[in-house]
Amino acid sequence: MNDRRRFERVERTLVTYYRKLWVNSLEYAGVTSNISRGGILVELEGEFQSGDLLALEMVIFNGEPPINLVARVVRNDVSNPLKGLEFVQISGPDEKRLHDYLAARERQEKQSV
Repeated sequence: MNDRRRFERVERTLVTYYRKLWVNSLEYAGVTSNISRGGILVELEGEFQSGDLLALEMVIFNGEPPINLVARVVRNDVSNPLKGLEFVQISGPDEKRLHDYLAARERQEKQSV
């Protein structure tokens, strides 16, 4: 099988708040299906075009600040609310928190197999 993915995916349901960048738009909440170091598959409400940039806030641990980043819509089937987003901008500290979270989840998934 030819797998184009650069990063291992972790099946995880996370609350993700989002809005389009540079547009006066409302903030919405979506739920992830899976996440990797390079992007997420998330259920989004509204109309999006491939290439749209979104500001995201991902809640990975209750009681901790969300991870803030910018992502680009890269998979957009209008008949499916699940959209593929590629991370394009994330601060160093938030990137480390995300990587640490994913590494812990990956270890946990491997141990449960």
